[in-house]
Order: sequence, then C-alpha cells, then structure tokens
Amino acid sequence: MSGEPASRSERLTRGFYWGLALFLLTLVVRLIPAWFVGVEAADIEAYHSLGLSVLQGDNIYVHGLFHYSPYSQFLLAWAVRAADATGWRFDFVIKLPSIFADGATSVLLFAFLCRRGVPHPKPLLWSLAWALNPVTILSSAFHGNMMEMLSIFLLAAYVGFELESPDQDLLLPICGLLFGLGIALRPYPVLLLPIFLILRGGRRTLLFSVLALLPAALSSLPYLVYARETFLAGVVGYEGVSDFGWGAVLRGLTYVVHGVKVSSFSGEDADISQRLFLGAYAVFLLGLPLFKDFSLGRALLVPPLLFLALFINGSAQYLIWVLPVALALRDRMSLFYTAVATTAMICFYTIYKPYLLYGESEPLLPDNRIVAVAFTVANVALIVVAIVWISMILREEAPSLRGATERSGLARRLSPGWIRVYIALICVAAGAWLIQLARTARRAWDVVVATLSLQ
Repeated sequence: MSGEPASRSERLTRGFYWGLALFLLTLVVRLIPAWFVGVEAADIEAYHSLGLSVLQGDNIYVHGLFHYSPYSQFLLAWAVRAADATGWRFDFVIKLPSIFADGATSVLLFAFLCRRGVPHPKPLLWSLAWALNPVTILSSAFHGNMMEMLSIFLLAAYVGFELESPDQDLLLPICGLLFGLGIALRPYPVLLLPIFLILRGGRRTLLFSVLALLPAALSSLPYLVYARETFLAGVVGYEGVSDFGWGAVLRGLTYVVHGVKVSSFSGEDADISQRLFLGAYAVFLLGLPLFKDFSLGRALLVPPLLFLALFINGSAQYLIWVLPVALALRDRMSLFYTAVATTAMICFYTIYKPYLLYGESEPLLPDNRIVAVAFTVANVALIVVAIVWISMILREEAPSLRGATERSGLARRLSPGWIRVYIALICVAAGAWLIQLARTARRAWDVVVATLSLQ
C-alpha cells in the first residue's frame, strides 16, 4: 500500500525534471540563433513600426500592415517598451513570446502523452520532435512572426477535450479562453471551432466556443464603433503572399526558366484560390458528422492541410499550424511534412530573404537556379504530402463515407436510408466543388503560361 504512492511520486518527480529539461532545451535552441541573427527586417520591421504607432495612440489599422483583431497590438507596444527598458534589440525581444510559447508547447505535449499512458520513451521523443523541429525553430527564432504563439493555444484546446478529468467543467472554459487568445492573436483558429462543435457537441462545447470568440470580439468592438472602415479594410483585405504552396511553385519555375524573381500574383488569383479552399472546407464540414466520434485530433489536421494544398498564398508562419496536434497524435506523416517544409523554408529564405536566415553573415547556400529547383520541388512535395495526408485521414476516420460496415458519428443515429440521403448530399456538394476546381485549374493554366512567358 505504501509503495504505490512512492512509485507515483517518483514518476511525477521524474516527469517534472524531464518537462523542465524539455522546456530549457526548447528555449536554448531558439534563443541562441534569435540573439545572433540580429536583423530587424520583414515582419519584425513592421512590428517595430506598429508598436511605436500604438504607443503614440494611433489607429494601428491606418498603416495597412496590421490584419488581425486589435488584441495583439499591445504585445507590439510591450516589445518596444521592453526593448527600451532592457537595452536589448527589438528583434530579439519580439521573438521572446513565440519562443516561450514553443517551450510551453514542448512541456504540454510531453505531459499529455504521459497522461495518455504512452510508453516510455515515446512521450520524450515526440516532444523532442517539437522542441528540435526545424520548422518551428525557423519560424520563431529566425523569421520572428508572432503566429508561432498559436502553437500552445491550439494544443491546449485539443488537450482540454481529449483528457479525461473530473474537473472537465472547469478545464474546458479555461481552454476556451486560451483558444480565444489564439483567435485574438491571429484569426486562423476560427476554422477549427466548427470541428469542436460537431464532434464534441453539447453545453460545455458551446460554452467553450463562446469563450473562444470573446477576446477577439471584445477587443474589436471599439474599432467597429469608432473606426469601422479602416478596421474592416485592414482585417478583411489581407490576402497573404505567395511564399509557399502553388504560388511558390510558379515563382520557383519562373526563376529557374528565366532567372527572374516574381514577387506576387494578382488579387484575383488569390480570391479564386481562396474560394476553392473555402469550398473544400465547407464540403469537409458537411462530411464531418460521419467521422468517428474519437477522430477530433485527426479532423483538426484537415483545415490547415487543405489550406496548404489549395491556397496560392502561403507564408512561412502558416507551416506550423498542423504540427502541434499532429505530434500529439504521434502521426508519422508529420515527420515527412517537417522534412519537406524545412527544405522549402531554407530555400525560400536563401533566395528571397537571406538576411532572416543568416543575418549579416555570409550565406551558406548560394542564391542560384539550383536552389530555385530545390525550392520548387520542395513546394510540390509539400502540396503532395498535404493531399496524401488528407486522403489518409478521410479514408481512416470517415468509414461511413466509404460505405464501410463500421458506423461512425451521425451514422449510428440515423437509419441506413437517411445515411444514404446525407451521403448523396455530400456527393452533390463535392461535385459542385470539383466543377469549381476545374474552372480554377483552367485559370491557373492561363496564369502559368502568362507568368512563364513573362507576358
């Protein structure tokens, strides 16, 4: 009797030290390059300008550089004040929240896997796959975009639903507020809210969703009242840049064929690919009730993968979206994804923004057509991995869509006749999307011909 508490105490102590070691390791491998790169450019340069604007009491949306809910503007102001108070460079200070979010993600990932009973040493290995992940290191320590902070909020929401706890009535509202902080920082997590509602419906999930929308809504309210036009123009008008994905493939081919660096494409092209993504996302949500009830984690991977596979404008910071939950699921596709995403990122920085990767040091890779070929191939591989990954998830998690005997989700509550009607509805929606895909492909071909011929 007395041995069991001691054994549990030893496990908790050992887990604490492993978690602390993971946290410190995650910080060290990011803080060192963040300090030595020492370049204020791209997103960080914009952050500094916006932070100064906030401290002066300006409307941050008039600059056309801020495209999110107002909540995160205070982090920019904090970074300016903290840099002034400590004497540290602004580019280093602004990276600290993302770096510490990465550290917290490592610890939460390790604790979650241990709590789920994953045998040793797998929790440690999968946590290291985040702590030492090149995609996350490049994003937080080199690029410095604040998107990296979403990792801990995304994982916290997933863990809150998946962990069995007697305090679930308290845990889920806390996770809802944390998820809401993520939405307030960057709007992407809103795409995941319907997944929670469909697969984990109920009063607690509804409360989770309301709390998740609260921070962004409250911070936006004054701007909607007093600066509606500039606020809506800043939030709605952003279409991203073609750094990764299909746009990057075309940029890479143009460099390979003509030696010319194309920076972006028309807003019409971005709108078309955005509609294609939203159409696929809508079809996915329509089929989601037929997923297995315990498929929450795998379902959460589909929206970011659809985005990478279909949208023409992808930035480096978007590449982290899929990783926190994928590593929590111990999905081996995340390792293939990491390999191709890392290659694409390194080639992108080498060609287009070497200062973010090398600072003022001499680049290790040359900016030439050979690297452009690698950049192009890596982006094609990234798209292929996303499509294959989505296909695997749909095949494994939605047996009712395949007509399999295993019943899932809504399929267990409806008669076979109604299930056939519902699947027919999904097929109609998928058919409409395929027509949209064909039209988009035709438009894409025209863009390819025009761009590669430099017309």
